Amino acid sequence: ASIRVNTTMLEFYWSIGRDLVALRAEERWGAGVVKQFALDMRQAFPDATGFSHTNVKYMKQWYSFYFEQFAKSHQVDGQLEMPEALGQVPWKHHVYIVSKCQTLEEAFFYINKITTEGWSRSFLEHQLASNLYENQGTAITNFDTTLPISQSESAKELLKKEYDLSFITV
Repeated sequence: ASIRVNTTMLEFYWSIGRDLVALRAEERWGAGVVKQFALDMRQAFPDATGFSHTNVKYMKQWYSFYFEQFAKSHQVDGQLEMPEALGQVPWKHHVYIVSKCQTLEEAFFYINKITTEGWSRSFLEHQLASNLYENQGTAITNFDTTLPISQSESAKELLKKEYDLSFITV
């Protein structure tokens, strides 16, 4: 139930970001339009949360990031529907991802890690700061020169895997 509630909230945030991007709101009405939209939403729905100026800016940035990234690599006509995988990730995780990631592949790398390994927000922050995506599997080796090609590739893949060493204390 909580995942469905999160997904519905994210779909709502996605639609707000999509509308702000589609309307080219800041180009048409000036830099203060997002701030005014946030104020209007808080006045119209005083009991609702999530309509701070900063949060609305993140909604727009979130949609823009994926729209621009998909437009580079895929044919996008008009508006982009929210990819299903995004619904599995909490909102603040998305904020960190679009603030730090440069490509669609990098963003989905972290989304996959969050959904499969249950990363907390602080753990995600740490992994983004340490640039896990860029650094994973980049250990310097002599595998290319000392092993046959098939074994070299297998050995490199082994280095990319995460190891659970908790058995050492047993």
